[in-house]
Amino acid sequence: MSQPAPPTPSENPGATLAEIGAFLLGFVIAIVIDFVLSANQFSFQGTSSSPDLGEVVVAWVVTAVAFAVLYKMHRWAGYGMLGGFVTLFLLLAVTGGALGPYTCFSIYGYPRL
Repeated sequence: MSQPAPPTPSENPGATLAEIGAFLLGFVIAIVIDFVLSANQFSFQGTSSSPDLGEVVVAWVVTAVAFAVLYKMHRWAGYGMLGGFVTLFLLLAVTGGALGPYTCFSIYGYPRL
């Protein structure tokens, strides 16, 4: 007796939509987490202070826990979170130069040049 072949993506379009939805959810959550964690460092005068070591550690722990929860929900949600951080970093690096990513990633220890 032979085993049935596993379904291919074309046979199960609902699974592909679920993966896309999970990726987008992770993507959006990454950007929201970054802005929430960086909110207390933001200043319109450009005189933001560098975060303390404790704030950097808390930011990394919150981000790692959020990634673990998203990855446990659906692996593509975790990948979406990584994609959100990479996209935000590259967008800020391209538009703001070397100091661009500092606005959102100083909370993670990104150095001010």
